[in-house]
Order: sequence, then structure tokens, then C-alpha cells
Amino acid sequence: NLGDEDYANYLFNGSTYQWNDLPNDLGFGWTPNPYILELEGTPLHLLSGLYSGEEFPVGSTVVSYEAVDASGNSSTCSFTVTVVDSEFPVALCQDVTVTLAGGSASVTASEVDAGSSDNCSIASMSLSPDTFTCEDISEVPVTLTVTDAAGNSSTCAATVTVVGEIPACSITAVPGPGPYTGGPATTIYLGYGPNNVTLSSSAIGGSAFTYSWGPSDGLSCSDCAAPVFTPATEGNYDFTLTVTNEFGCS
Repeated sequence: NLGDEDYANYLFNGSTYQWNDLPNDLGFGWTPNPYILELEGTPLHLLSGLYSGEEFPVGSTVVSYEAVDASGNSSTCSFTVTVVDSEFPVALCQDVTVTLAGGSASVTASEVDAGSSDNCSIASMSLSPDTFTCEDISEVPVTLTVTDAAGNSSTCAATVTVVGEIPACSITAVPGPGPYTGGPATTIYLGYGPNNVTLSSSAIGGSAFTYSWGPSDGLSCSDCAAPVFTPATEGNYDFTLTVTNEFGCS
């Protein structure tokens, strides 16, 4: 009506379909249309795809129209609308703290995620590393990877504080009852002096300690703090004590 329209779009305005005249120099990212074919009195029918103005999904959508004149003559045409998602997700991280139990701990990607987002949708999130042991006690750097449905991915860094403690232990040999032999406490003289020795242990670094002695031959117990060793025959005997604390660290 204003005399400056260069092309027209046939679109859905929310209730009906109508022609909308537009100038060729709209700007704002509009692509000028060099020409348009109008068939007066010939309605167009959408056969497949989506109407102009509707939101097309990521990927390729084939749109087909049919035009039918008053005499029943018809023709069809098709075109493909391709939507490409090239925008990367926004990855946001937060630091977390985890306490060891049984010697290990794990953290999920969702625990580190601080509200990551994407213009379409997030398909997956992964964290590396996501499992920790007693060797990781301290602050461990981790990487969160956020991937959208189109395969675009972004990363962010966070710190996982691993709480735990590695214990230490020592053993003191205490001779059993009997005359003093003058020898070291770890030497038993069969038939003279004490005929056994108590292996008294002490541990630091944590609490709720459990004990495991090996080998257990000749010991009064293999899971106590101070077993009594009574040899059956002469020889050299080596024992190893493993102490484990409430974190599962040994």
C-alpha cells in the first residue's frame, strides 16, 4: 500500500494464513527475496513440513506445498529447511568436597555442575576424574564437559577436595613372663626365659582402626592390636601389620 514493498511472505499469523508485504531493505539479518510468484485465486496447501513462522527443529525438514486452481489443476513444489546448531553450551562449575569411605569416593557431573546451559538442549555431562582414592587426599583439579544435542561441547574446571587421612603404625615387642635372658625382646630362647612375645601395636592418623596381621601362624589373633606370638619351632618369623582407619585408608 505504501508503494515500497518488494516481496511478500505467505505466513501463519496465529489464526489464519495471509500474505505479508515487506520491503527489500528490512535489515536485521533478513535475506532479500529477488522475486515471488503469485497465483491469484489459487490457494496453497501445506502437504508436509511446517508453516512459515513456525519453529523448525535442528536438522533438515522437507516442506511441500500444493497449489490448486479453480479448475482443479494442481502442481506441487518442495524445498528443504536446514537448521544448524553451531552455538556451544555454557559450562559452569562449582567446587565440591567429598569424604573417603572404604578407601574411595566418587563425584557425579551433576554435583560439579553449577547451572550449565545451552541454546537448544544439553545432551550429556561428564566429569574427569570422577573417582578418588586415599592417594588423592588433598585438592584435585577436575574437568566438567558439557555436550549439546548437536555435538557441540564446552568445558570448565573445578576443584574436588578429598577428605581422608593415611594412618601410620609401629610395633613394640614385649617379652612374656619368665626370667630375663639378656637378649633382645624379639629373640625367644626355647626352653629358657619367656616362651612367647606380645606384638603390641600403636596407630596414628584417624580413628576406628582395624588390624590385620600376616601371616597368622603362631599368633593368638590376627585382627587385634596386640597378638601374642608363641613359636612352635626355632626359626626366623616375619610379621606384617596392616592398620586401616575410618576412611578406609591403610
